[in-house]
Amino acid sequence: MAKLMSSNAAVDPQVSCQNLDEWQSSNVSDNEFKVFSKLILEQAGIEIPPEKRSLLEVRLNKRVRTLGLNSFSEYLAMLLHDREHTELTEFINALTTNTTAFFRESFHFDYLLQHLESNPAGKDTYFWSAACSSGEEVYTLAMVCEEFSRTHPEFTYKVLGTDIDTERLAMSTEAIYEKDKLEEIPHLMQLKYLSPTSPDPAHFAIAAELKRHIKFRQHNLIAFDASPGITFNYIFLRNVLFYFPMENIRQVISKLERHLSPGGLLFVGLTETLHHLDTELIQVAPSVYQKPLG
Repeated sequence: MAKLMSSNAAVDPQVSCQNLDEWQSSNVSDNEFKVFSKLILEQAGIEIPPEKRSLLEVRLNKRVRTLGLNSFSEYLAMLLHDREHTELTEFINALTTNTTAFFRESFHFDYLLQHLESNPAGKDTYFWSAACSSGEEVYTLAMVCEEFSRTHPEFTYKVLGTDIDTERLAMSTEAIYEKDKLEEIPHLMQLKYLSPTSPDPAHFAIAAELKRHIKFRQHNLIAFDASPGITFNYIFLRNVLFYFPMENIRQVISKLERHLSPGGLLFVGLTETLHHLDTELIQVAPSVYQKPLG
């Protein structure tokens, strides 16, 4: 934390809140917002513009109240003296956006199957869900791969799911989801790859046989020297880039490109593009990019 604590920004004087109504009406000061937004940019690469200030207040409000603190200035002081990075992790968790679903942007999974059919990689095909949130994308990939392996017995696969948010990673590993997510999964796949979590009728679980192909680990995309240690045939980084400033986008894509096998595919969000970047990746479909073979 030495780098963060060397910031020239001063912490505002403590604002005492005597009751819940007074606390709920409190706001992040201009100076606090600058320091909070600088902190999340440095640590997670997430850019929070001034128009998102109210979102920051709402999310940090929950954390401040959980800790029993009286003000945002108290919380900021805690963060700036968090030498063990314990609260810094919770801070990042609070400000990380985690919108996901099973079979989200299903075009990508249709395209993936077409590519697998025409470019069978055989044994040990590696997938990386590089911002996996609570795991829905990872388990969707596993379901698609299981279906493909039924007609291609030589095909084997492994999926790595990474995220910066430790709370979401814990949910990914547990692999228990609310029943309202069932409608996102095709019915036949529900029968094959899900199991009830009786006596809790409001949830379902991912079947154990699907989980055997999957590993989860924490990974910060803007820790540019950190490496998963292998190359991947397919990388999914969807609906994440628009949270990053341009320089971080360049470095993240450069990093992913290095870890993509020749001929491999990178999937970004349907509303995202790499056209403005200097990259060797070639667009082969909307929001799908391929690394050249040679």
